[in-house]
Amino acid sequence: MNNISISDIKQQFELSHDALMKSLIGLNVSEAFEGSEWSVADVLMHLDLSKFIDALRDIHEGKVNRFPSYGTLESAIEKYVEVINDNHLRLMAILADLDEELLDNKVTEYNPENNYPALSLRDLLDRMSRHELNHAQQIEEIIVKLRNKR
Repeated sequence: MNNISISDIKQQFELSHDALMKSLIGLNVSEAFEGSEWSVADVLMHLDLSKFIDALRDIHEGKVNRFPSYGTLESAIEKYVEVINDNHLRLMAILADLDEELLDNKVTEYNPENNYPALSLRDLLDRMSRHELNHAQQIEEIIVKLRNKR
């Protein structure tokens, strides 16, 4: 069992979030939308037409007469970052008030498909606290590859 403190977990979430935000410094908009190959999961998420269908329903029902503007690439990136920052603040507010007694409770089930263990809340939070850091490194690698192509 992992004995990391909630204080250390919160600190790691902050460090990871900071690393993610730093990885975006100097990113130009065109770089944000080029480069990577899509995974099957990316394709499936892209095929989620719920927003399109909602807008089509609104036109059909006479609520509006046109599809919403989806803005610029710059506004898309700004919105992604805004959502990430909002989620970070929500997470930190929960962690600030989290009952220590909950940390050792099992919160996931054992996954026999890939032999992944059941995790306590402490273990899960510890792993998740580096999630943004891992993706910050991924972003930096993508940017380096893109800039080296030029």
